[in-house]
Amino acid sequence: MSALLATLRRELLAYLRSPVAWIVATLFLLVQGYGFWLLVNVLSASAAPATWPMRYFFGGGFLFWLFVMLMSSLITMRLVAEERRLGTIEPLLTSPASAASIVVGKYLAALGWWTLLWAPTGVYVILLARLAPSGIALDAGPIAAGYFGTLLVGAAALAIGLLASTLTQHQLLAVMLGFMAQLGVLLAGGAASVATPGSTAQAVLERMSVLRHMEDFARGVVDSRALVWSGGLAIACVWASVRLVERPTLAARARRRALSELIALFALVVLANVAASRHYRRWDWTRAGANTLAPRTIDLLKRVDKPVSARLLMLPTGRADDAFPLTRDLLALYAARAPLFSVEVVDPDRDPDRVRALAAKWGMSGDELQEGAVVVESGERSRYVPRHELIETEVAPDGGTRLKSFRGEAAIDGALLGVIEGTSPTICFTRGHGELRIDDLSVDGASDWGEALKRSGDTLRTLTTLDARSLAGCAAIVSAGPVVPFTEDEVKLLDDSLAQGGRLVVLLGGSFGALCCDPRQAQIEPMLERHGVQARQGIGLVLDPDVQMSTSSLAFAVERGYADHPITRALMGQRTVWALTTPLTIVAAPGHHAVDLVHTSERGHLELPPGVLPEHIRGASGEGARSITIAVAIETDAHARLVVLGSRAIARNDHDVYFNRDLLEASVAWAAGSERTLDIAPRAASELKLAPSQAELDRVLWVCVVGMPLFCVLCGLGVWWRRRR
Repeated sequence: MSALLATLRRELLAYLRSPVAWIVATLFLLVQGYGFWLLVNVLSASAAPATWPMRYFFGGGFLFWLFVMLMSSLITMRLVAEERRLGTIEPLLTSPASAASIVVGKYLAALGWWTLLWAPTGVYVILLARLAPSGIALDAGPIAAGYFGTLLVGAAALAIGLLASTLTQHQLLAVMLGFMAQLGVLLAGGAASVATPGSTAQAVLERMSVLRHMEDFARGVVDSRALVWSGGLAIACVWASVRLVERPTLAARARRRALSELIALFALVVLANVAASRHYRRWDWTRAGANTLAPRTIDLLKRVDKPVSARLLMLPTGRADDAFPLTRDLLALYAARAPLFSVEVVDPDRDPDRVRALAAKWGMSGDELQEGAVVVESGERSRYVPRHELIETEVAPDGGTRLKSFRGEAAIDGALLGVIEGTSPTICFTRGHGELRIDDLSVDGASDWGEALKRSGDTLRTLTTLDARSLAGCAAIVSAGPVVPFTEDEVKLLDDSLAQGGRLVVLLGGSFGALCCDPRQAQIEPMLERHGVQARQGIGLVLDPDVQMSTSSLAFAVERGYADHPITRALMGQRTVWALTTPLTIVAAPGHHAVDLVHTSERGHLELPPGVLPEHIRGASGEGARSITIAVAIETDAHARLVVLGSRAIARNDHDVYFNRDLLEASVAWAAGSERTLDIAPRAASELKLAPSQAELDRVLWVCVVGMPLFCVLCGLGVWWRRRR
């Protein structure tokens, strides 16, 4: 032990007394300081990504890995190679100190210097905390985990560099060997993305991926598998270095024994990693437990007894509302909890043919592909979760959209529950009253809506006759824009169904070829009014000049007029297009609880050409600033649910644009009680939005990019001057 400590002290002092080491430290701090300054600028931008603030600093960029490989190779290049070149290795081996104490002492000195290199970067954390808005404290957990991961990855990299230094007496060659070996390890882990999904090769490569390990550390997750991989690699390389150093002094028989020991050691490391992949622990160091699944999710994953795959069809955008990193991290938590739950990230840029095949299989449109989604499959069952169901957005101060909360766990749990249990609610569509038909592929049909409902796991049934027998088994009844009157018996049947807790979705409005249509012609308006929603007595179309569509004077868009309701909560900031829209009014009805689901801006008004409406209605259409309700959701004390949408045109195939289909799907899902999101609290966005002044930015630049590297330069000059004397 004394020989090891003496070697450690000597080698560490050699670093501190070497001008070259201080030059390396200067270069290191210069690049790291510049990277941190860029990070501060990113966090100050209006589109700052909602993620852990130091995530990009710890393994999130090319410079991190370049300097891990380069610095570790430079630090270790002289440890043994210089001893060989100077011929001092033999006297060391003939001294009372063992080869193990010499090599391990050198390695620990290199690890100590590596730690000292990173220690000044703690100033960055202090600066970040001072720049944070008032009342917001940095989460120390992910930062501590990031430094721990950096130390662990550095320990493995230094061990590889030490092994390279024992193989040659030329320091430059040692740098090249160490750098290339570490690059090979880095690329081997990265090859998991191109391996066959679900294969053993992919699983092995993922466990070797130091990129994924550092991603976990940077978001506050410490995984025992990463500890076993990096620790085992470091131990194996250090022990191999010991045996290579003492090889010249060993007899032939001892060399064979040493070779057997090395083979056994590497086999033990492999077995330890295999065991760790099956029995492991993950610790969440975040303050709010952001990387811990809800108990309900954990219980659900315990029920996964057959293979389930989750495919993420999404690209990172880097915007303030980017859902990709949060969704990918969440799916990784699912896979870590359930061995039969596999995750595949399908990159549309890297594998466009596969993406097109999957899109055709799931019936995804171009707009849906561009938005991104998660598809959960098990056997013949699949559930589709679009991007907007994963996140909740809000308007940023600059008028853009930013992430408010992440709702992915509830949404994916709902999809997982669907493929596990195979629940398939039956949605019944009325027919015979001029409704849109879900099997009609023409522009006048609603087949796109029907296909979307099937993809979500619903069973569709058409009611050719409307009687008590036909309604049996219907989770919800949909009347998609009736223009032919219902009979009195049919209206009474729907009325009685709601009174007894039934579920109904009604779309109002006329066909595209007509200027308007009186919903009273279908004889359902009085029934709707008894349940809390009234179609405007005067015949009129809703228009909104704030977001009028240029393609049609009778169509407008809604982007902000959504209620905080399960149907529309995920649509805030998204666009739905409305045409030939009938205005709605919420009226008092005992035991009924209505929500103004969708409304126009305050400039919304009723308008039709002269001659179509009575003069007094047309003249009053522009009085006062107001918004007009165009969709209503009602729930009764008897647990009935009613959704009324003021336009049937939004369900037509030629109006399947933007988020119209999502609104329709969510309306049916809520009415049927089969919402695809479970009651799990959303995760608040971990966004750290800075607002530094120019003087504060300049101060960060001077401290990190100029001051700290300059201090290392002065230290190096002092060491050089002292050695010269």
